[in-house]
Formats: sequence, structure tokens, C-alpha cells
Amino acid sequence: MTSEGAFVAIRPSSGLVKRCPEDDCTRIIQDGECSAHGSVDGEFDLRMKAVFDDGNEIESIIFDAEATEAVTGMTVDEATDMAMDALDQSVVVDELRQHVLGRYYEIEGPVVGDYHLANEVSEIGPNDALEADAARVFSEHFEA
Repeated sequence: MTSEGAFVAIRPSSGLVKRCPEDDCTRIIQDGECSAHGSVDGEFDLRMKAVFDDGNEIESIIFDAEATEAVTGMTVDEATDMAMDALDQSVVVDELRQHVLGRYYEIEGPVVGDYHLANEVSEIGPNDALEADAARVFSEHFEA
């Protein structure tokens, strides 16, 4: 699925997170615990859960570390260093917000449940998004 629109918010649990280090487990560590494997030392990962407005509806988009880096230029190592320097992980989320909020993107990837997963992301201008929206509306109402 492809969507074009603007980022309007970054959801909680975005930024620098720790994931379970066990093979084939991608769960987020909460209070030092994996819900499947118990107490573990997590591995840092970077993700972004964004609210995306395509002009007609709001979508929740999830970016893995690779997609987050593609949009922001920030790597997991840079995010980790930033959080360690500030002694606060929230600085990473603040940086993500500065990079994406109010900007227009084309997002391509599957929809899984309530989330659109960002496999490919490219920044577009607001006029590109408006033109795409106008073309969609025209085709829905005037083409048979």
C-alpha cells in the first residue's frame, strides 16, 4: 500500500528502545523484562511510530531502524550516544520530531492490523501530496 501525506505526531514508545536479544524475538523490553523470556539485557534499537495524515484519514505508521534512519539520517549508534550524553532517552524522540513533523512523505509498505509498516519512504513536497490527493478524488468521482 502507498500513502502520501504529512506527519502530524510521533507516538509514545518511539525513539530508542531495547529489544529482547533472544533469537527470533523482537519484543520490547519493559522494566528489564521480556514478556516471553523474562529478565534479559536488551539490545538497543531505534523505531518511530508516527501519525500520518493523508488528507482523508489518519494512519499509524511504524518505522524500523532502517526506515527511521532513511527519514532522519539518525543511526541506532547516534541515538544511543545522544541518549547517553543527555542521560535521557527522550532527546532522541525530540530529534525525531524535528526531522519529520509537518513534512510530506510517500510511504510504501504493508498494512498489518492497525499499522502501516514503512518499507520505502521518500520525502515529497506539499504540492506533490495535494496533486496526488486531487488526482485520487477526481478518479473516484469522475472516472467510471
